[in-house]
Amino acid sequence: FLGFAALLAYVTGGYVSKVGFKKVLIQSIIGVLGSATLLMLSESFALFIIAGLLLAFSFGLVNVSGLPYAISKLSVRNITFGIGAFIGASYVVEGILEFMYG
Repeated sequence: FLGFAALLAYVTGGYVSKVGFKKVLIQSIIGVLGSATLLMLSESFALFIIAGLLLAFSFGLVNVSGLPYAISKLSVRNITFGIGAFIGASYVVEGILEFMYG
C-alpha cells in the first residue's frame, strides 16, 4: 500500500504544482473519505481492489499536497517539529489503514 502510494505521489507531483496544493489537498481528502467508505461497503472482490487503489492514490496525494501546506502554516522556529508531526501523523494513519485492510 505505502509503496504504491509513494509511486503515485511521485507521478502526480506535477499535477499538484499546476493546480495548487491547497485545492489538491481538499480533493484528495474527499477521495480518501470516499474510497475508505467504498472499501467498508464493498461486497465484491473487484470493487474492494478498485477502492483500495483509489485509497492509495488519494492517500499519496494527501501526503504530496499536505506537506507544503503544513510547511506554509509553520513558523521558522517550529518547522522541524511541525514536519516531524506531519510525517508521524501520516504514518499513524497509514498504519491504521494497513491494520484494517492490509
